[in-house]
Amino acid sequence: METSNKYKILIVDNNPTYLKVLEFQLREIIGVCIDRLDEAYNGLHAIEMIREQPYDIAFMDIDMPVLDGIDTARFFKLNHPQTRVVGLSLYTNSEYMNEMLEAGAKDFIVKDTLDELTLTKIFTALDEDMEGIKNMNLL
Repeated sequence: METSNKYKILIVDNNPTYLKVLEFQLREIIGVCIDRLDEAYNGLHAIEMIREQPYDIAFMDIDMPVLDGIDTARFFKLNHPQTRVVGLSLYTNSEYMNEMLEAGAKDFIVKDTLDELTLTKIFTALDEDMEGIKNMNLL
């Protein structure tokens, strides 16, 4: 993937195996473009982390203990709108997807369909967001 951006990435999922799988995929596909890659194990942990460190993108599971991805996405939308939230789930239920998108996620991925093309599209959209923010700051 070609970009001059360096990304601050947060992965939010209570499944340690999936955290490692997604981290591996991200490092394989956009490795040199990663500035920071952190993990949170539930929504509350993610909120604590984003209060300390801004992130460009957060990959967020829907179904987590303590605070789920939908409520966490709402918090991010209200308090950290510059962070692009990508909803994740094993479920293909469109109700979950719609709830996550309404809460503020920009994208939604069924976990076992995540591939290089999907990640490339997500980071291309993130680049466009980042460019728009830079242009707004120049005005």
